[in-house]
Amino acid sequence: MKNNKDDLDKNLISAYWDKYTVKHECCREISIYNNNSNISGEDTCANNIPHIKKLNFKLKPKHIIIISAVCLLIAIYNFTTHHSFIPFLITAVILGCYGYHMLVVKDIEKQNEELDRVRQNMQDLKNPNRMYERLGVDILSLSIGQGLLEIADPDKDGELLGKIAGLRQRLTDTLGYVIPRIRILDSLELEQNEYAIKVRGNLAASGVVYPKKYMVNATQWEDAGFSTPKNTIVSYSPLDGEKVYWLNEKEIKNKDISYISTDEVIIEHIRKCCIKCINKIMEKTDILKMMEIVKTKDPTLINDLVPLFISAIDLKTIFCNLISRGISIKDINYIFEVLNDQARYTSDINKLTNILIEELTGLNLR
Repeated sequence: MKNNKDDLDKNLISAYWDKYTVKHECCREISIYNNNSNISGEDTCANNIPHIKKLNFKLKPKHIIIISAVCLLIAIYNFTTHHSFIPFLITAVILGCYGYHMLVVKDIEKQNEELDRVRQNMQDLKNPNRMYERLGVDILSLSIGQGLLEIADPDKDGELLGKIAGLRQRLTDTLGYVIPRIRILDSLELEQNEYAIKVRGNLAASGVVYPKKYMVNATQWEDAGFSTPKNTIVSYSPLDGEKVYWLNEKEIKNKDISYISTDEVIIEHIRKCCIKCINKIMEKTDILKMMEIVKTKDPTLINDLVPLFISAIDLKTIFCNLISRGISIKDINYIFEVLNDQARYTSDINKLTNILIEELTGLNLR
């Protein structure tokens, strides 16, 4: 009876262990696939089972070679002390050969993977349909020098990506326009601390900033009566061209003076480029999305206006004119109501723009 019970307990434990071994392996693979995953691959449930050891442990080639070296050292030591050394010597040779074999196999597998990638790239080059996927450029991109990589790397507490997301939200709230995603690229063609903002692949603005330092207006600093610290970097602001000082945090601490961080300089420069180059950034698809939003509330505003009295391209021109002057188009429904009333009497884009400016800001331009 006792033997049957022991066999039953062993079977239950074996089944329980098999279940969590599978779970452990899945978690381990997910963790490797996604480094940001909260899954650590640790099997806390399985570790709590008494008298159970994990049997799926695999040694890597370097571990085997290390063990081989240890066995070889033991063999040499036993040889010098006239003890038995042959078993350790044989073990060292076998493990060393096996570890070297695994390294060779691993290297061959790696080369085969590289060869497969080359073959796949060759097939892509032969396929004309894949070439069409390479057409087009990024609407907005930010190229940075090697010295600025740390401010764009979240793993190094870089805040640039988060502030770019904040900029998109801020422009949506203030101007009513959602800018496209901004692609960040590192460039060896730029200086260490240089950045370049490009719109559709063309240079729109550039500047030089210094990580872990803060930009202070030189005139404001001198008017406040502060002396210039040693090792101060003197340059000109990428935003307005005025003379500035780049200082450390401790040098501006507890001083009643305005300053701006490195990543905030870049963010503000991007914001200005988005407004200045709005006619190149905004696309017809953006206008169509706005029209769909209005349609959900009042379809007649669109059906009675477009394309009978005004085209989508004309709408883009009007919206670009407003945004370039810093006027928000967030009240999109009211804008279409005004256009519905006025586009029947004039098709002049400038007149319609001025009418909208008067309605949205209260300024009298006539």
